[in-house]
Amino acid sequence: MTSSNDSYSNSDDSLLTFSSSSSDADDEIDPTKWTTAPTVNRNPFPFVGNREVRIIDAQTPIDYWNYIFPKNFIEMIIYETNRYAENICNNPRRQYSRINKWEPTNIEELNVFIALLIWQGIIKKPELQMYFTTDELLATPIFNKIITADRFQLLLKMLHFETDPNPDITLKKIWLVIEVLRSTFKRFYRPGRFLNVDESLHLFKGRLSWKQYIPLKRARFGFKFFILCDINGYVLDFIIYTGRNTDCTDKFSDLPLPSRIVMTLVEDYLDLGHCIVMDNYYSSPKLFLQLVERNTDAVGTVRSNRKSLPSNFKYVKLKKNERIARYYNKMMALKWRDRKYVHMLSTYHTNNTTIIQKGQT
Repeated sequence: MTSSNDSYSNSDDSLLTFSSSSSDADDEIDPTKWTTAPTVNRNPFPFVGNREVRIIDAQTPIDYWNYIFPKNFIEMIIYETNRYAENICNNPRRQYSRINKWEPTNIEELNVFIALLIWQGIIKKPELQMYFTTDELLATPIFNKIITADRFQLLLKMLHFETDPNPDITLKKIWLVIEVLRSTFKRFYRPGRFLNVDESLHLFKGRLSWKQYIPLKRARFGFKFFILCDINGYVLDFIIYTGRNTDCTDKFSDLPLPSRIVMTLVEDYLDLGHCIVMDNYYSSPKLFLQLVERNTDAVGTVRSNRKSLPSNFKYVKLKKNERIARYYNKMMALKWRDRKYVHMLSTYHTNNTTIIQKGQT
């Protein structure tokens, strides 16, 4: 069963045309200019992209591995790690130091080492040493079969990516790795229409000025990653939050940081008719108009006190399952009451509802 309060219908397509001016996106929207009915064509932009995997000759897991971690990339890490280890070994140290056991690493060993690091993200234990325990209740025997605990910890200590990093880059010691992975993720897969921008907190309790504390997150302390994914969960791009120095394109310097993050992540996917899904940390009328100017739709929850939303939108009282919608250009601002009030912005959806019977998907 469907119902609609949206006075704009498909029969009006010939009468209403979509228009956007740069002043709309550059300036703040007058909250009184929102209307109760659409004034432009709100049909989704036609999607001209094509979802495809661009790795055409990979047959086995190791083939995919070699695409993500190409040989020249691994060789660079080996070179920098061995050089860094050599410098450490040349310094005075204790007689029984683990460093005395250092031997140069190679491609086979480093590939195994990276694989074990990824594996540790799947099989999580509170302490590194527990991966190498022989206790029958806690053991993961494959670790001891592949590498000794001392060698693994030594590789972890010596792992290095850049000997002479650029001092102007905040993430200078891992910058090359970040750029290689970002380029690889984007190059080997083209996504479908829907993309998602979200953040993820990765556990880290060391000392860093941009370390985040978010009590509602599972990790609570750590690095914040802003991630662009497609609907299958494939990571297309990511940005590591570093405070004011967070790496964003200069093209959108007039926007606040959350909006700059979105525009930076989706820059390679503009003008193709994608629809960007986001939460209320990013959503704003100004950002949505910027995306509309680049033939890109957007949908997301929005904070009720966000600038430029319709006048008094925050204070309208609704009964359960009631909703109201207001329109500006191609945007629709929707307020709906379920158990709590939900505020949304969308350039993709209409104000129609579909009642789904319990148990249906």
